Amino acid sequence: MTKRKAVPKAKKKTPRSRKGLAQSEFGRLVGCTQQRVSQLAKSGVIPVLPSGRIDEFAATPAYVTFIKRTPDEAMKRVREARAKEIELRVAKERRELISLEDVNYAVGMIASKFCGELAGVAAASTRDLGLREIIQTNLSAAILRFKASLDAVTDDAKAGRPIGDDDAEDEDED
Repeated sequence: MTKRKAVPKAKKKTPRSRKGLAQSEFGRLVGCTQQRVSQLAKSGVIPVLPSGRIDEFAATPAYVTFIKRTPDEAMKRVREARAKEIELRVAKERRELISLEDVNYAVGMIASKFCGELAGVAAASTRDLGLREIIQTNLSAAILRFKASLDAVTDDAKAGRPIGDDDAEDEDED
């Protein structure tokens, strides 16, 4: 029988994990960029060695846990946004919801016709030119107040603020 030749023992290398990986190396390992690894390290998701390098045996499970948790939160927001979009689309199809531009156009048309009708009130009311001028002045002031109120309501609607007439509420309380 022949003796086996002794195989020389390999030199012990310090495992790479003791030194840790650079952020770019860990990024390649888990499939993300060095910048993303840096963000995760700064936020405490990935543990960092005192040398600033990353221990892949500690960081990989932490990263996997983070990834498992994150899509659920993101998907929840996506599902909520899709549900809201569908609700709005259905409301619009049912004619429960109309565009602000359509409302502004309709109200503007009605207001214009109303102001046109008021313009003839003074002449139809009297032949006395002095009295006509007083009536027309009062009507013009009322039209300007109406226009200012309409503009304020339009601005509130565009800004998403509640629409309400504070003057009408005060009159109801009397």
